[in-house]
Amino acid sequence: MQLEENPSKGTRVWLTSSEILRLVKKPEPGSSRWTSVNLLARAGLKSNELVSLKRENVTIEGPQPAIVFSGSGTRPQLRKTPIPESVAYTILAYDDGLILDHATRTIRKWVKRPAEELADETGKNGWELVSPSDLRRSWADVLLRDGIPAELVMQWGGWEDPTTFREQFLSRHGTKTSLTEASRSDLY
Repeated sequence: MQLEENPSKGTRVWLTSSEILRLVKKPEPGSSRWTSVNLLARAGLKSNELVSLKRENVTIEGPQPAIVFSGSGTRPQLRKTPIPESVAYTILAYDDGLILDHATRTIRKWVKRPAEELADETGKNGWELVSPSDLRRSWADVLLRDGIPAELVMQWGGWEDPTTFREQFLSRHGTKTSLTEASRSDLY
């Protein structure tokens, strides 16, 4: 877990892949809470996308289930984001209509509860600060660390501006980490 103070937005949190997997196992499998936390942390959805999610947004055609959205913002574009198979089939089991008919405030609470449980279990500072935005940020960062090209992560997450993506969503690496990474390169 990595924390960064941001005077205008509070503390930003980046979770590792193992921390994400611990968090998504906390809510009851198949519940609205489980679906929400998984879509935030394992598909990088935004809270406002969750509350407008419909069954027809899910496709299981192709090698990986996905959620298809027409993007938001100044230049809406079609966006297809991979999702875990278990989440896809849970959503497809719902009736037609909105899948998560709740306010974004409720989504925030659904993230806070399992994060606070993990804070109690682990004694690790930072869990109590985790928000839906932190899950989206962590999702992008983990994909990049796993070698997924930045352009593809941006496409899946609906980001258009590489500068905003880099400044707002990627984790910060200290000098020691940067030098360690440099030593892996054949250039050094």
